[in-house]
Amino acid sequence: YTFTTLGAVGKDGPSETLGYTGTPLEGKVVLSAGIQKWLVPRTSTYVIEAYGASGGNGTCNSGVGCNIGAWKLGGLGARIKGTFSLVKDQKIQILVGQKGQ
Repeated sequence: YTFTTLGAVGKDGPSETLGYTGTPLEGKVVLSAGIQKWLVPRTSTYVIEAYGASGGNGTCNSGVGCNIGAWKLGGLGARIKGTFSLVKDQKIQILVGQKGQ
């Protein structure tokens, strides 16, 4: 399963699940204040992989070796991966970060 922002941007999370139409998540996700709630379909072992966003670029205004106004690149996002035993009908709450506005 792949959970997405469902096209949401800015400070508020997604408000509808139309983005999952035609996918295995169609009709399986409920939204509540931007949180995606998913019921585990069957007891099994699941591999969950998540990626963090990269940092934004910025200017260097002070500091050692800093040229005033020079651009500094943002850092890379983290990636985590784990294997979890989930039980049928267990409620999983997923918060997908999204681009600012």
